[in-house]
Amino acid sequence: MAEIGKQYSTFKDAYCAVHRCAPERFEQHVFWKCVYRQTLPLVWVFYLTKRDLFHPDFEAVEAIGAASSLGELQLLIDEFENRHLVERSLRRRILRVRISSFRLDRAFRSLAASLRPPEPVPVQLPRARPEAPRPATPRLAGGVSTGEPASEPREVRDGGPLIVRRLRRLHAEVVAGRPVEQASINAGIPPAELKAALAENKAGFSDLIWLDEHLSLREEVLRLRVENDRLNRVTADLSTRLLAATGRV
Repeated sequence: MAEIGKQYSTFKDAYCAVHRCAPERFEQHVFWKCVYRQTLPLVWVFYLTKRDLFHPDFEAVEAIGAASSLGELQLLIDEFENRHLVERSLRRRILRVRISSFRLDRAFRSLAASLRPPEPVPVQLPRARPEAPRPATPRLAGGVSTGEPASEPREVRDGGPLIVRRLRRLHAEVVAGRPVEQASINAGIPPAELKAALAENKAGFSDLIWLDEHLSLREEVLRLRVENDRLNRVTADLSTRLLAATGRV
């Protein structure tokens, strides 16, 4: 058992202390504790013959072990669960030859109280500074202004593994049928910043590349619908004029 009142930096540290598990055995210990009990015989068969099939499970356990807050834990478990909404594997989705999200949550949620709270960051009041000059307006040859201000560099508000996890969660919800705008809000990404976030973080992730292409096609479909409505109005107007002209002949 863990020492009463002792606090730990990560879920892995807390888990190993509570279960008296050696750190190098952490992933294995959690895996066998959290697999679906009804599929345990099949798990053993695949584990002995094709252990690499459980790479997503060990990857999720490793990420949870490095987490240090309940919010991170929930995000990682949601990501792991959403993965099975889009996975077409009979073994993992239907037969459930994998670890259980419910058992993962039950194994780690109770440890959150023993995590060390983050150290407070000292608040510093911003110093007053002169307003930065606005970018110059581009001009054409002869000094004629284009009327458009020069573009400013986009501020990167988020990045790294967290934004990638949010984007992959968004992808899972979109594939499951949720509207893009709602899925974006659920994932904590403002819809107006979604395309920019994908452009910065999609490299190396096939699901994010697919999502970026899906959004581009969606925009093209919307554009074509608008154009089709315009052409329908033009056609209707021309038909009305032709009928009116024919009636006057």
